[in-house]
Amino acid sequence: MARDAVRERDRRQKLVDDAERVRHDAEAQERQVRHEAAELVEAVEDLEGVTGTRIWASLRGDRDERLAELDARQAEVAAALAAAESEVAAAAADSRRAFVSVRNLGDPDERLAEAVRAREAWLLDSDTPEGRELTLVVARLESAQAARESTADLRSDAQHARSLLTQALGELDEAHDRARKDVWSDSSRHDRLKYEALETADDLIGDANAAIARLRDRLEAEGLAGADRIETGGSSRTWDTWFDNWWTDSRVRDEIDGTSAQVSSTRGRVDDLVGVLEQRLATVDDELRTLRARRIELLG
Repeated sequence: MARDAVRERDRRQKLVDDAERVRHDAEAQERQVRHEAAELVEAVEDLEGVTGTRIWASLRGDRDERLAELDARQAEVAAALAAAESEVAAAAADSRRAFVSVRNLGDPDERLAEAVRAREAWLLDSDTPEGRELTLVVARLESAQAARESTADLRSDAQHARSLLTQALGELDEAHDRARKDVWSDSSRHDRLKYEALETADDLIGDANAAIARLRDRLEAEGLAGADRIETGGSSRTWDTWFDNWWTDSRVRDEIDGTSAQVSSTRGRVDDLVGVLEQRLATVDDELRTLRARRIELLG
């Protein structure tokens, strides 16, 4: 009976959709007729008032003929407008009745959900072969759903760490470009922009290190094997700040390259982890679909 109610709701909803389409079409037709009626009124006013249209019509001698034609057309449009208004009213009434018909059914989806819950509870307590299998299916569903939520959460954290590392690489590329220019330039602008990019990169790498540490705590030991903590800074930056010569500029550039290599390597490890987690999610989703289908079959 609950399933019948859902099917009946869907049937009546289709009637609602059909009625609404008819109503929209009728309203569009009514607007079109009203627009034509307004244009006819303007045309008549032009011929009856003191306008250039009236003067030219009078000179041509066809003013009265044109007024008669407009009067006849106005009568036709008035009849068409009355018919359009009637169609709109009828369509609106049909639509209201269809809406009320659907509303009177209440909430068939909740009714079906209650029936399914009652059926499931009865089966689980029935000690029948179907009931015993359903018990196993429900337990596996709960376990698979928990695994999916945990894996999806891990993937989100891994994607966040990857995003931080990608942004850090962008800043390090900018710092490398400024460092290369700084080696051969006496301008302090390249030096300033280099360290601005490095400071931003350091912050991003610090956040990435923290995100990766949290991931390690939640993953099996091999989850991020080889993804060591990324080290930033170095003595060359301090020397460059104090002395700022060709030698210190070159050393800082080398340190930037070294940090970039670490970040790139770690991002590769995190990319691999994201891929593993996405594959795991796909496998769990397949299992969930199979279990849900079997649960429906057992419930009958």
